[in-house]
Amino acid sequence: MKQIEKKYKMKKHSKVVLIIIVVLFLIEISYYFFKGAFFPYTLN
Repeated sequence: MKQIEKKYKMKKHSKVVLIIIVVLFLIEISYYFFKGAFFPYTLN
């Protein structure tokens, strides 16, 4: 019973981590997109 609970918690935790990674990825993409759109001369 405890092992199943542990597995579920791990699964839930990994889902949260995945969501955070996706959000950070989207923020980074939008940041570079806006930087490229408004300040093209600052991009190397």
